[in-house]
Amino acid sequence: MWTARNLQYKLIEYSDGRKELYDLSVDPFENNDLIANGISGEWAAVISELENYRKELQQP
Repeated sequence: MWTARNLQYKLIEYSDGRKELYDLSVDPFENNDLIANGISGEWAAVISELENYRKELQQP
């Protein structure tokens, strides 16, 4: 499992490939998984940004 976040969003990816995305500015307790409601273009862009950030951190 890994987690990446910015000031507004938090992305969680589990070892089975399942992902959860939360908008922490309106859902600080992570009750409303945005991915469970369907991935819109906006969420896809956020997911891509956070995945790229994670990859940057993993590079030596």
